[in-house]
Formats: sequence, structure tokens, C-alpha cells
Amino acid sequence: MKKIIGIVTPILLLILPYLLFVVLSVGMGRPDRDSSGAYIMAGDSRLQMTQTAICIVYTVVVLLNVVWVIYQTAAGTGAQALLLWDMLMKLCYVPYYLLAAFMVLAGFATFMFGGVAIIGVMWIADVLFLIPPSIYGLCGCIRACSEKKLSVGVAVALSILHFIFVLDVVAAVVGFCTVHGRHKRQKQMEAARQPQMTYRN
Repeated sequence: MKKIIGIVTPILLLILPYLLFVVLSVGMGRPDRDSSGAYIMAGDSRLQMTQTAICIVYTVVVLLNVVWVIYQTAAGTGAQALLLWDMLMKLCYVPYYLLAAFMVLAGFATFMFGGVAIIGVMWIADVLFLIPPSIYGLCGCIRACSEKKLSVGVAVALSILHFIFVLDVVAAVVGFCTVHGRHKRQKQMEAARQPQMTYRN
């Protein structure tokens, strides 16, 4: 059961931002005018309800992931596993951030309420999507430090970079590759020692 939760929980966190992106983008509709001539956003009540439902589901998934990764860290899950999910999330979010950047640029080029709304929504979404995967990175750095696979200084630096746009992806890749490399070397050293111990016995 724990293995299933450990796989499904982060996968949901990977998928939902894209679903939320699509629904919110469709929900923007096109600028329209009310009776006074002011711009309003065209929308459908059912679409708004869908947006709200997805936002609620995403919030629940985020909270579930935060609780789960903290539990896993406290339970002694290896840093490599935590940092692997962190890196996968960060890399999988790159296409989303490219789409978000395109929409923000489109918003700057639009001098109507619709453009301002796009910029505001995408900026808030970017911040919200930055934090949950970064929790995996933070916990992974803490575990790596306790496992002596990262120095305290490096772990602190990578943890901070996880909460800065663009640099968070670099930090995720560097953190996982460093820990994975040291973990692999430890395994090789243990394997090399094993025949010597067997021969002595």
C-alpha cells in the first residue's frame, strides 16, 4: 500500500498542473463588453465550477504530497529516491513554464483586461507550482546531508536554489546526480570489500 501511495501521489502532482493549465486557459475565454462598455471575461458557470473543482483537487494533492514526503523523510527514505522525484517533477514542469512564459508575453502584448488577467493568473500559478516539487528537493537535501552524501554548505545552497525560478531545475539535476554518483561509488566500494571479508572468514 505504501509503495502505491509513494508512486501515485507524486505522479498526480506531475499531471494536475497541466490539467489545471488547460482548464484555466480555456476559462479565460475572450474579452467581451458589458452594458456599460467595460471589458469583462466571457465564461460559463459550469466551466467555472470545473476550474474550482480542479483547484480544490490540486490543493488536496499538494497537501498530500507535502505530508507524504515529510513522513518519508522522517521514516528514513533514502535521499536518492526523494531527489529523483524532485528532478522528474522539475524537468516535467519545463514545458509548462515555457507555455506560461508564452502566455505572459501574449498578455504583455494585449492591452485589454484579458491580457492583465492572463499575466496575473500565470504568475500566481507559477509560484504555486514551484513550491510542491521543491519540498521534495528540500527533504532530499536534508536526507543527503544526514547520509553524508552532501556537505552542509552544498545542501543549504541547493535547498535555497530550489525556490528560485530556473535555478530550481539546475539544483534538482545537480542534487540528484551528485547523490546518485556518491551512492553508486559507495555500492562499488562495499562490493569490493565483500570478497576480501569472505576470504578472511
